[in-house]
Amino acid sequence: MQIFQTLTNEYIHKSNQLSISERLEFLEEYRLLLPESFFIEYKQKCLEKWSQTRNHSGSDPE
Repeated sequence: MQIFQTLTNEYIHKSNQLSISERLEFLEEYRLLLPESFFIEYKQKCLEKWSQTRNHSGSDPE
């Protein structure tokens, strides 16, 4: 799943004026709008990349 948003200059300007608390609140609300599958797919991709880097490093820390 890919999500795209066109960022207007007005949107960017308003975003820059938000406090840290307002930004965190927005992110929390935004997270609730995304389907769970988005996070599951992202987590799976990260784990696959991590696994590939471990396999190519040639050393096992265990």
